Amino acid sequence: MFDFGSDHWYQSEPELLSDLITWQRLRGEQARRFGKPTLVDEQGNAGHNWDATSALRMRLRAWTAFFAEASLVFWNTSNTKDYVSATANIYLGPEERGYVRVLQSYTRGFDPRAQVVSVPTPGRSDIRAYGLRGPQDYGVYLVAGASHSTPVQGARVAVNPVRTGKATWIEPATGRTLGTLTVPAGEHVLVAPPFTTDLALKISSRRPSS
Repeated sequence: MFDFGSDHWYQSEPELLSDLITWQRLRGEQARRFGKPTLVDEQGNAGHNWDATSALRMRLRAWTAFFAEASLVFWNTSNTKDYVSATANIYLGPEERGYVRVLQSYTRGFDPRAQVVSVPTPGRSDIRAYGLRGPQDYGVYLVAGASHSTPVQGARVAVNPVRTGKATWIEPATGRTLGTLTVPAGEHVLVAPPFTTDLALKISSRRPSS
């Protein structure tokens, strides 16, 4: 018996669709038919290992995969940006590795009991939202669906943490903290700080270690 499903995935989609395509691939009917988490043990681009938006696509895929209860193993070719193939691997340079470090910081110690939940964004059809909810941690990942160059202003996000916790808004591109507040347990609507492309929220009820 296997405890997870596996997949090989090479694609170079438009970056405005990267999160949506990732979600569909990892949470679609075929991917979830066995009711197990998914490990994509080869992930990269199709046609060319690097292009002007490949780092951004990688970031969107990696964050969305975490919220889809999946993990991606990027098939790295970092000695050149000119590798051409139908399964062209991916160039992992300083920009790409920086994005991964931010995601690793966000996910480190995240509640393993968390499960996928829907996250309403009242009055907004231009934002896609992904959520994970556990007894100790509540996570939200927001992606601008219409433009990755025009800032998103005044987005509202409906959350429902199990326990009162510290909420931190995080910029996935840099790891920069954009705001913090205390959120009581139960249903609340939060106003997100302005963001371009994507934004993460983590509500944690854990006490800081001494």
